[in-house]
Amino acid sequence: MNKINTRKALNPAYRKHKPLRKDVNKFIKELKQCLQTVKHSDDNGESEEHIKSHFIHFFKNTFYTDNYINTKERIDLAIYTGKTAKSDVSVIIEAKKPSNKSEFLTDTSLNRKAL
Repeated sequence: MNKINTRKALNPAYRKHKPLRKDVNKFIKELKQCLQTVKHSDDNGESEEHIKSHFIHFFKNTFYTDNYINTKERIDLAIYTGKTAKSDVSVIIEAKKPSNKSEFLTDTSLNRKAL
C-alpha cells in the first residue's frame, strides 16, 4: 500500500471548488453530531440497523438533502441519484458498529468489509 497526500489523491478540479464558510461549519457540526450519536448508540449496544439512521440524518442534513436514502436489496444503505427508489444508486454504504473492529481497514490490511 502506498500512502499519498490529499493534494495528490484529489483530482485538481476538486481543489478549485471553494465551499462557503457557512457550509463548512454546518458540515462540521453535523459530522460531530453524527459521530457522537453513533458512539452513544454503540455504547448502548444498539444494532447496525439503528446506527444507520444516524448516517441517514447526517447525509440528509449535508450533501444529499434532495436524494432518496434507504436500503437496496442487500446493501446496508444506498444514496440514490434522485428522489425515489426508482432512481439509480450513486453511493453504497456498508454500515458497521464502531465496536466491531475486525471489519475495519487498517494500515496493513485494506481488504475489509467496512472499506
